[in-house]
Amino acid sequence: MAGLHAQFGPEGYEGLTPPASIGSESGWSVVNGSATVSDAESASGNNSVVLGAGLPVSQAERAVQVAEWGSEDVAWWDFWFLPMANTEGDGAWSIDADGSKIAFRAVQVKISEGELVSVPVQDGRNGLSTTATVNTEGTSIRLEGNSWKAIPYSYTITGSTVLTFEIDVTAAGEIIGIYLDDDLQVDTTQLFQIAGSQSGGYIGQYNYSGSGFQSVTIPIGQHYTGSVDYLILLADDDVAGLADATFRNIQLHEGNLPDGEQGMLLVTDADESISLPVYFSTTANASDQWTRLTLRQDYATGVWDLYVDGDSVPVAANFYLTGTFTEPTRIQFFGETTGDVYWDDLRLTSGNPIFTDDDNDGMSDVWENAHSLNTSVDDRSDDPDMDTLSNIEEYMGSTSPQDYYNGMPPILTKVSGDGQVGYPGIWTELPLRVNAQDGQVSDLINAPIAWAYAGGISEEKHDEAPSVELQVRTDENGESAVYAKAVDAPGDYTVTAIAYTESSQTQQSFSLHVVPLRLVYDAEDGNPDNDLVNDSNPTMDGANHVYQRAGSTTLSGNQFVPIDPDKHYRLSGLFRSVGDENSVLYFGFSCYYKKEEGGYAHIHPEYVNRKGVPAEIESYDEIAGTLHLNIAPLGWGSTGTHFRWLGYYIGGDTSKFPDIVQRGISDHETYDNVTGNILTYAAGVTPPQEVLDALAASVPVVVQNHYSGYTHNYVASTGPVPREWTEFSAENITDMSWGAGPEDEFRFGTQYIRIVAMVNYQQTSGAVIQVDDLVWEEVTDYDNDGIPDWWERRIMAADTGDSIASLEDVGATSDFDADGLTDDLEYANGSDPLLADYVSGASHVYYVNNMRGSDTACNGLSATKDLPAAGDGPFRSLSQGLSAAPTTSTIVVYETRNDYEETTLSLSGKDLTLRPSGHVILK
Repeated sequence: MAGLHAQFGPEGYEGLTPPASIGSESGWSVVNGSATVSDAESASGNNSVVLGAGLPVSQAERAVQVAEWGSEDVAWWDFWFLPMANTEGDGAWSIDADGSKIAFRAVQVKISEGELVSVPVQDGRNGLSTTATVNTEGTSIRLEGNSWKAIPYSYTITGSTVLTFEIDVTAAGEIIGIYLDDDLQVDTTQLFQIAGSQSGGYIGQYNYSGSGFQSVTIPIGQHYTGSVDYLILLADDDVAGLADATFRNIQLHEGNLPDGEQGMLLVTDADESISLPVYFSTTANASDQWTRLTLRQDYATGVWDLYVDGDSVPVAANFYLTGTFTEPTRIQFFGETTGDVYWDDLRLTSGNPIFTDDDNDGMSDVWENAHSLNTSVDDRSDDPDMDTLSNIEEYMGSTSPQDYYNGMPPILTKVSGDGQVGYPGIWTELPLRVNAQDGQVSDLINAPIAWAYAGGISEEKHDEAPSVELQVRTDENGESAVYAKAVDAPGDYTVTAIAYTESSQTQQSFSLHVVPLRLVYDAEDGNPDNDLVNDSNPTMDGANHVYQRAGSTTLSGNQFVPIDPDKHYRLSGLFRSVGDENSVLYFGFSCYYKKEEGGYAHIHPEYVNRKGVPAEIESYDEIAGTLHLNIAPLGWGSTGTHFRWLGYYIGGDTSKFPDIVQRGISDHETYDNVTGNILTYAAGVTPPQEVLDALAASVPVVVQNHYSGYTHNYVASTGPVPREWTEFSAENITDMSWGAGPEDEFRFGTQYIRIVAMVNYQQTSGAVIQVDDLVWEEVTDYDNDGIPDWWERRIMAADTGDSIASLEDVGATSDFDADGLTDDLEYANGSDPLLADYVSGASHVYYVNNMRGSDTACNGLSATKDLPAAGDGPFRSLSQGLSAAPTTSTIVVYETRNDYEETTLSLSGKDLTLRPSGHVILK
């Protein structure tokens, strides 16, 4: 039989005699029944201890002293047993170690007629008969009439619990059913209707048909879970009382029950019984195989683990000890009423007796090494794969602590963001979102999803350092989401979301179509979706559609265009005053950012226009109306109503927008002056309450001079020439800055822009303007030929039927206007590629431009100064052009204002071409 050992290794258990380990002389006491030595059964050697069957139930216990085993925080109980004496009884035998129990029971539900409970209200309702007949073995029950009977039966239903039985329905009545519940109140949502005519909220997919006994298997854990106290059977017929059905061989177990195995383990976790899928074979009245149980009790944390035959048992980890758990105090063995229970080879140690476990954390060192865990530190509670299962739970469940999915790839479904159109180097407008579910189609929370895309991805839009590969775990809805930053080259790309297990993977692919960023408001295209918001009905002007407005108004683009301030953009538009009154025009763009709660916020000038150096507020003098600052700030505005506002940065971070911009009374000055480190508020102005609250809480507050400015960024503020189309443009909009920077820079924090044109500014309805072809585009050169793509697109769009259809078609071999100058030379010269610049056969071409030219610094050989080389550029005057040009030359005049001096021209056999895009007056 077994002996009780302190911190020693296994001994020759078979050599120990009964008095050495059982009986009062060695600390053992027989509480109830009998405990004797048997030579009929033994785990090792010739003897074992038997707890005899009968009433009272046999019980033996042993008090334990610390000196007997050690003073460590972890105690290991290890012994052998024959797990069950009677597989048909409901009486289980158990082991109790400091209030936490391991019990052994049959999966067969034993029915005792004397223990049956009538379900209130339902049983025998309407005065009808109710009969329940139980066979001698307690394996079968027949219900007749209008019968509802409950069998007391405690069980914890898990997701793996299965209910099996056989049934013979003689008369179906209204309901033949079965269910488990924690009380005797009828819950129709938990009732499985096997037969019957009545309909209701029952679970009705397990139907009886035909005649005779039929087997029924119900995966009850897939319908509901939790602790129950009753198994309820019914043959219901409230009308005639004629229902008749027999149930037999009712079994409850975890997962599939192996053939011939009828015993099952239960454990008690803080008084809650949990069934474990650990089964063992039985003979007629006893188990036929010795089983080894090892119990690890951690008295520092109050948890315990169970091992069977040296292996871990799934889910039997981190059970909480009941009662006081300062040290091992006793072990108890209980028998049962109908058969003997045997145990043998007991020992108690402070170290793991079943496998190498250097850190004594209950996990095999071999397993820890195989999964890259630490064998020197107790890491049982860690969760490296973040699947909510600790390392010890992974070990007990034979799953991987490094694989969230434990070898079972999830179901990945695209939720949103697929098929977006993106712009080079710009973040997608919508996130790419994927959902992860397990095999039961339940959302997986905190599941790792690996995203990959060459352009860069991030959980946050506008991330300054995106990654090409990124793991993003799913949220409470089982969803993982990223934004993608498009690569710089147009084309079709793929963003992948991958779920990796240790041996396989599954993925979803998102398509991203990257196109050049080029937004055109063209009244001619007939598409109202891209018309200006407040001018969506273009006006017919001859054969052309234009946007026409009378009187002062503002035209705003209906699209928020994403930008990257590190890139270069071009804004252009055509404008023409109608009639003799010159329309006043302000043309440019507005700056916006995307709010976290959705929608776009306009970046007002006072939030970015700031002067001088910031200063931290040390205190506020309410009586004097002054702020005491930590320094004497320099460079602040000293005059001007709109130039003395204040921006407050609560927390002190001046790299972001101010939390508050405070204007004075009626938008006048906020402060009168700053003298040294003292700021004096203007009359009637006090610090905002948020600032006072922050100062009271010792939160740093930085203040800085902020001021007003233009609402928008204007690249043109002028008036178009009456009756003449004029193009206004900004060729290189880039960079981002605080303060009143150049109008062709973005304001700090800009993520989007809108095209804006204030037309007929402060003019009456007599001022009329026409607008067309407003274009916002990125300045690119995708074909790498040194010619901007926007310039090449002018040629491509001029005649859609010719052979010039792509960027690559424009350059050294193309001459759209057939004037002898190839298009690359037209760009270098600054000449117009759409109109012939000189008469065919001319020996030379000279250029005149009275806005950009110079009669002294330029040689007339280029339409644009300094292109292609220093000195090349247009003359300023016609007379200089005529003087310099030899016979048979062509003179091209680019004129942009109406003040040519009076000149007597002698053509002397030369051709003079007047460019019609200007207004030329010859006197």
